Amino acid sequence: MSSPPSTRPLGFWFLLALVMGNMLGSGIFLLPASLAPYGLHSLWGWGLSTLGALALAFTFSQLSRSIPLAGGPFAYTRSTFGDFAGFFITWGYWISLWVGSAATAVAFTSYSSYFFPALSAVPWQGAVYTVGAIWLVTVFNLQGLASAGRFQMVSMVIKLLPLVLMAGVGIFFFDTPNIQPTLGPSIQPGTGWSASSAVAALTLWSFLGLESATVPERRIKNARRNIPRATLIGTLVASALFILSSTAVMGLVPTETLATSEAPFAEATRILLGERAGSFVAFCAAISCLGALNGWVLIIGQLPLATAKQKLFPAVFAHTNGKGAPDRGLILSSALITALIAMNYTQSLVKQFEFIVLLSTLANLLPYLFSASGLLWLSFRSEEKSLGSHRVRWAAIAALAFIYSLWAVYGTGQESVFLGFILLMCGLPVYAWITRDRSWSP
Repeated sequence: MSSPPSTRPLGFWFLLALVMGNMLGSGIFLLPASLAPYGLHSLWGWGLSTLGALALAFTFSQLSRSIPLAGGPFAYTRSTFGDFAGFFITWGYWISLWVGSAATAVAFTSYSSYFFPALSAVPWQGAVYTVGAIWLVTVFNLQGLASAGRFQMVSMVIKLLPLVLMAGVGIFFFDTPNIQPTLGPSIQPGTGWSASSAVAALTLWSFLGLESATVPERRIKNARRNIPRATLIGTLVASALFILSSTAVMGLVPTETLATSEAPFAEATRILLGERAGSFVAFCAAISCLGALNGWVLIIGQLPLATAKQKLFPAVFAHTNGKGAPDRGLILSSALITALIAMNYTQSLVKQFEFIVLLSTLANLLPYLFSASGLLWLSFRSEEKSLGSHRVRWAAIAALAFIYSLWAVYGTGQESVFLGFILLMCGLPVYAWITRDRSWSP
């Protein structure tokens, strides 16, 4: 007899869909517009981000074997550095999730504006549409993990169509002059180094979610094999699609047009194959962003659920409804996403996207830094058996992941670092409240 949907273990294809669905979302579909002013520096940024993302993917793959616990970065950090570090990482990761969900929702609205121009021309209409998308996927996730997983599988197939089109066809038709060889001071001032750092921070957004397979609070079939496979394969495939399709879009659309485009992939397809094809790609991209938003909201519920069950996050996040969905945590997180959208609705969709991306990336880098440090800690312990005879290799990979993540923090810029620091510090009184009844000795 088959297991009921509520207890059936998650398999490799679900995990792969979760990883790729969260990565192949709003980042790749709207980033070409944000990267256009940087010209060739964007290609350097993509290359560096790919190397860093692969180092992070290997880091999480090994941690999933060494510390086979639900909760991803939280579980790894708590196991290596203790309760406070585990809480702090969950707090930062949770912030990155709901902030990142806001960016994904904005990207969905941006591509929808290809069909409904008022969404970008009239800020309040775009904001209402964005908030509606957020609550739509929240209601969907309240129906349980199995329903959200099925939608994730379907949306992943749809989102591959425009990416494969650009990566497989568009890459052969781009015009090299469209990718500016140097930074135009009237477009984006800055040195080559600072430009590459900024691009690395922006492009890292596309890779956020590579750790998604390590998070779900559910039984996973053959976890020690399927989690690392899904993480590495998902990151490798996504990396190839990111670089090829983004380069194709930047080569097909003139820089001045691309920098202000609300739907860069649709614009590139229109130039390549005509208006109808452009409309089809815009539709696929919009559905893709909605699927990515579904995946982010899924993780928003699952990570705090795993942490709250261990009494290291507010108890409200541990509450589940009759279908096993963390209802109160989902509703609270979606309310915060709504507030963030409302605070920035007067800006253009591209500008909203850029700011929210950098803030989300910064918040996500803290868990990455601690996870890389956790693998370093394991590699330094002589009694650690899970690394086998490859202790030095894993230490080198962890060090590379740490250095890259730290460099990306620099690339997010002063405003994002300042606001991110404030949001992270807000977690201190929350931790004090959670641990108020614990014994303490000097």
